Amino acid sequence: MLVVRIYLFLFICFPNSYLFPKELYVDTKSIDSKEVEVGTSGASVTLHWNAQAGEHSYTVKVYRLVDGQELWEDSWNGKISVRNAYQQFAVKLEAFPTELEGGGTVFFTVKAWNFANQAIPLSGFVEDEKGAIVKSIDGLEGRVPGNAQNYTLTAFSLDVYGVGNHTYKLFLDNADGEPNGAGEEHWSEVTMEVTPWKADMKLECDSKVVLNKDDVDNLDCTLYLLRRSPNNSVQVKISEIVVGGARFWPSSFKEVNLSKDVLQVTPNDPDDDTHIKITIDEKFAEFYFGIDPLVPWHSYVDKLATEQPWEIVINFENAPSISTTFRILKNDDISPEDVAEYGGSATFVLSEILGKIRIHNNRGNGAWDVGSYRS
Repeated sequence: MLVVRIYLFLFICFPNSYLFPKELYVDTKSIDSKEVEVGTSGASVTLHWNAQAGEHSYTVKVYRLVDGQELWEDSWNGKISVRNAYQQFAVKLEAFPTELEGGGTVFFTVKAWNFANQAIPLSGFVEDEKGAIVKSIDGLEGRVPGNAQNYTLTAFSLDVYGVGNHTYKLFLDNADGEPNGAGEEHWSEVTMEVTPWKADMKLECDSKVVLNKDDVDNLDCTLYLLRRSPNNSVQVKISEIVVGGARFWPSSFKEVNLSKDVLQVTPNDPDDDTHIKITIDEKFAEFYFGIDPLVPWHSYVDKLATEQPWEIVINFENAPSISTTFRILKNDDISPEDVAEYGGSATFVLSEILGKIRIHNNRGNGAWDVGSYRS
């Protein structure tokens, strides 16, 4: 076992002695800590680490004890490369960012060092905390040139959500890509923390879109960003709008109107919102289905007006996704209850379905009843 010793000499200019706690971090993990009494003549201390092969970063933090409280005094950091005489290669898994508020996209980089003169073919995988493989590495993607240092084998990204710590592990070897002892094997891991989000979001959309064979209607939505605490400042940026599993914004479809794509709340502005309008028409259907524009419009209406609800999903660069559902209906499928619900649109709807709906003035007071008509 290789032991790395980090020697520190501390010197202060205070007239009295102080107890200085010192702590060693390697790859953001606390490894060793000690206390030492430092006078005006200075003092030294040694921190130890049972090293693992590979490239590592370290940080030493020094605190001053005042009335039983630790006050940060200073810190040092650097990088160290560790290998044994018989080691052919080293690997490291890097991730950014390692702290996310509410979750988001994490970018991973797989690094490798080749201590031989000739190229080395590596293979293996990256797995999550449940042991599921999220990235396989082999072939040309796993080839490390001779004498390569800090060489990027591959890079990829993952969406990480769920409050707490999430650990991802990299395994690579020069044999069969399996951790079975065949060949030289190396592991590397990285942990990121997802902290609770400091705001709430709410998405409200029309519950129904009503289409006639020659008609156009809009889906209107409002997205709200609501602050949880008076002292919180939160900003989110919309990255895409997905309807029915297809990305409509940003895209070549131009019938999505978004009042703004960045929402922000601060201690002075407790909430924010943005309005989204999507035109449901022949162009919407052509974009979604990829149908020849020569096909009659009512054919598109038949395809859009399904029994299953449509889902609209708003994705963000730095926040969890939010979604809701809506229905697309044909006018000849509207019931009397739908007419009453739509209110202001009742005159238009009734004009299209007089064969199914009769208006009665039975109250004698100017009020009208809507009832089913049977021939």
